[in-house]
Parts: sequence; C-alpha cells; structure tokens
Amino acid sequence: DLIAMSMNPGTTPPGRHFAGSWITLSTNWRRKRNKIASTLSRIRHWDIRLGDYREIRNYKATWFIDPPYQYRPKNYHKYRLENEDYSVLAEYCKTRHGQVIACDLVGATWLPFRSLVDTKQGQTRRIQREAIWTNDPRVRLLKNR
Repeated sequence: DLIAMSMNPGTTPPGRHFAGSWITLSTNWRRKRNKIASTLSRIRHWDIRLGDYREIRNYKATWFIDPPYQYRPKNYHKYRLENEDYSVLAEYCKTRHGQVIACDLVGATWLPFRSLVDTKQGQTRRIQREAIWTNDPRVRLLKNR
C-alpha cells in the first residue's frame, strides 16, 4: 500500500489504477523510492495498524485521525460513516493520550474544526477547504472562513 499511495497520492484506499504512461510512472517511482529510502530512518518506529480504531490501546502518542469526511462532495469516498459514528469518533479523539490531530472539511460538525488550507482536487481542480481539530493548544490556526 505504501507504494500504491506514493504513486497515486490523495486516494482512498490506495490506488490500483494509475494515470499516465509507464515511462512517467517509472520515473516517478524512482524519485518516490529514493524519497522513501531517505526518510525511512525517521519513520521506522511508526506503528501503523489496520483494523477498528476502537481496539487500539490508548497510549501517549501522536494520533492522526483522517476518517471519511462528514460532508463530502458526491461520490467522494467509497466508505461512509453514519452521523452517530461521528459522535463516537469525536469522543474517541477527545480522550486520546498525547497530541491528537483530526481532519475533515470546513463545515464538519463532529469536532470544532478550524480552516487549514484550500486545495485543488482531482482533474476538475475543484477547491476543497481542508480543516483540522487538535487538542494541542500550541497550534494556531485560521478562524473558519
């Protein structure tokens, strides 16, 4: 999945189909492979798990929570959560030990999100307003616009 995510960033789940020619993909892969190799010593200690988030022990860590967005554009995510699941997820985020960073789009209501950045998405280059919530008081963000 690391290779698939590197070759097709910003997809959920990691892409299995890649746009572009094999020559372009080959050139991109060499560059990405070198980047991963040069970064490996800094991420070797990471503990990445696949499974139900509620089964992970609550230990002091940096928690990065990036669920399917609450108010996503049509056909944005294959996976969806029910509204009550966002309430459970919000409580989960608030009770983690350590730094917690949760992501969604501006307008999400399951946590008090703050605007982070506007990005252009996909081939349509549609503007998407990314937002985060964090329990770290040292992080300063823009007010919702």
